[in-house]
Amino acid sequence: MATIGVLCLSNGGRYTSEDPDFAPGLVDPSRYKLTPLFRQIPGAWASNVVAGDPSCEIEYVKAAQALVREGANAITCDCGFTVRYQQAIAEAVPVPVSTSSLLLLPTLLANVTEKRKIAVITADSRCLDADILAMLGIDSPSRLIIEGLEGTDTYNYMWDEDGKIDPKKVLADIDAVVS
Repeated sequence: MATIGVLCLSNGGRYTSEDPDFAPGLVDPSRYKLTPLFRQIPGAWASNVVAGDPSCEIEYVKAAQALVREGANAITCDCGFTVRYQQAIAEAVPVPVSTSSLLLLPTLLANVTEKRKIAVITADSRCLDADILAMLGIDSPSRLIIEGLEGTDTYNYMWDEDGKIDPKKVLADIDAVVS
């Protein structure tokens, strides 16, 4: 039976919302028609994955291979900055791999005129750098409006290895960044 494999950060934080649309979050199997397979990546924390720690790549590759052996027919990740490991993971497994919604940026840019811009809201705008954009085939950030959650409660939560998050506060933080 087809199922998705999810590569997860080692952070142990959980959602605290009573809202059924959010709680308990991505790792809740009841959110899916088919039970996904989850694998925490040893040593992969928000703090080092967002910053681009190259030593995490092999752990992501090994975990993706394990998920495929367990029956995953596709691989995704719970942190958009794992896009740095996209190529290595994709080359290591025989199933589709989509590590990040950032992979959609080239398509989005191609679907609007060159006078238009695309907004990107990210965990840390300082880490969405030229290397990532180049990996995506984007030569210049001139058509991107990149905003990060730096300075928000959500940003602080992301670095806490066992934090609790209230999705309503996340949405409020995003609204504040967008405003």
